[in-house]
Amino acid sequence: MAGFVEKCLKVVATSWLRRVAPTPGPRPAESDLQRISRILVVRLDDRIGNAVLATPLLVALKGRFSRAHLTCLLARRHWDLRKFIPSADEFIPFDRAALAKNPLGIRSLIRQLRAMKFDLVFDAADDRSVSFNHLIVTALSGGRFRVGHARGEAARFYEVPVPVPAAPRHAAQMHLDLLRAVTSFRSTPRPLLKPPKDDTGYGDRFLSRVRANPALPLVLIHPGGRGPKRWSAAEFAAVARLLRESRRVETAMVWGPSDEDAAREVLKTAGDSIHPAGILSFDDLIALIRRAVVFLSGDCGPMHLASAMGTPVVAIFLVSDADKYRPLGPKDILLDGRTRAITPDDVAGALWQTIDHFQRAGSPRAGGVMPVPSPLPQGEGDR
Repeated sequence: MAGFVEKCLKVVATSWLRRVAPTPGPRPAESDLQRISRILVVRLDDRIGNAVLATPLLVALKGRFSRAHLTCLLARRHWDLRKFIPSADEFIPFDRAALAKNPLGIRSLIRQLRAMKFDLVFDAADDRSVSFNHLIVTALSGGRFRVGHARGEAARFYEVPVPVPAAPRHAAQMHLDLLRAVTSFRSTPRPLLKPPKDDTGYGDRFLSRVRANPALPLVLIHPGGRGPKRWSAAEFAAVARLLRESRRVETAMVWGPSDEDAAREVLKTAGDSIHPAGILSFDDLIALIRRAVVFLSGDCGPMHLASAMGTPVVAIFLVSDADKYRPLGPKDILLDGRTRAITPDDVAGALWQTIDHFQRAGSPRAGGVMPVPSPLPQGEGDR
């Protein structure tokens, strides 16, 4: 019943939007692109991973329009992530929970955006479904040129409606397709985050507190994932025991508020094979991720954080679309459980492959952190 009511409300709201939104004008010409000075990227999703996957678009925009002021509309739920997101000059918070309680609160945000007089506005929602929040913000933003994927009713609100290809591609490429429909550019398709200006040192403090050996490689586990994306607690625990028996690594585990039950089950079964770190702030979580030699998880937001921070990932995909959401780091390993069952031995083997590589290379992660790979340098120039 709730789903039916929501669908009816969206139909009514879309009809209203057709009446009040400005009629799209012509596409931007090359002369228009030379005068771009303010750009807005609308990325409202509450999921951390989706914000991380939009970073290639931000990097590409700053490389193409180096003199433009780049603003990102970001979900307040992961507001602290903004300090690690590259290329954006400014962030504006979007509070989805507050808007659900008071839908008329959207008016103040729209007034704020219109006052900023954006030249280019990108609706960076998913290309396979219509997000009304993205649509109303983009359509009423006052942007001179609005760009978005041509899905359903959304196509009529953009100066540049971008066709959705039949062939699947990665989410990072999905976002880059928006800019590709406007202009040519150079970019990297890999999501990247900025290293912290001041590392909290949490990784070393944590290892000292749990009396772990700081000279050994650290394997960091996250047992989370939404619903069927989650590997079982018993299997995570089995991997932790396999690693512990080798006495060659230290193993720790982090989790989020929605993963507490799974984490308790892992700890109950794994015993002293794993050091619990718990729920951490963004700053401390990223400090611990950067201290680790490899990050193990299912398809979840922290998996994308780790890959974007340059920490190799072993990702277990059970039902997720791996073509669209797999991690893209050069040392990341995807274990695709859609075609066969993934066992603890499979996972341990993938972890040892990564650990052995870093030990052969003389990794500085034992007692330090690896630098984050550099994105496309800013200032590539307007072309």
